[in-house]
Amino acid sequence: ACYKASTPARSSSMWGEAIRLLEGEQLYPHDVPLANHASDGKAVSPPQPLPVALEQAEWARELSCYAHILTGLQAATLSDWAKVKVCLETAQNCSSQTDFLDILTLYLQGVFYQGTAQLEKAIEIWKDPAFEVDPTGIPKPGTSRIQMELSILAALNRIWIMQEP
Repeated sequence: ACYKASTPARSSSMWGEAIRLLEGEQLYPHDVPLANHASDGKAVSPPQPLPVALEQAEWARELSCYAHILTGLQAATLSDWAKVKVCLETAQNCSSQTDFLDILTLYLQGVFYQGTAQLEKAIEIWKDPAFEVDPTGIPKPGTSRIQMELSILAALNRIWIMQEP
């Protein structure tokens, strides 16, 4: 609650702009030739081989999902739980191919439950096997740094709830 951003809402607006661009809601400049515009004014990319187009679509979808998660986490710092809920629902609807997005989505879900005083559900999230910490401190093979750091945060949140519900 004591944190004050030096540029309030700037990062949120930047992530919002990224989402609009990735999801195709942004109109392109008028100096792009009309041949490159669809009837609704949006730019049309040149034809590409199907594997390349699918790879780019997957990349854009995952980046959009990541931007929604970051927007949700930023909204949580401002206790904007309605916005967090919308971002969480969007992130949960992304069928992720990466563990990275899955654990971030799970973390955002825990933040949402804890922030909206649904402490039993928050504890369930923080106890999820994805946040398991090895007592020796040695990361399990294949554990990413972000997963380790989120696991530590999840454990701290769990302790905080148990200490002062």
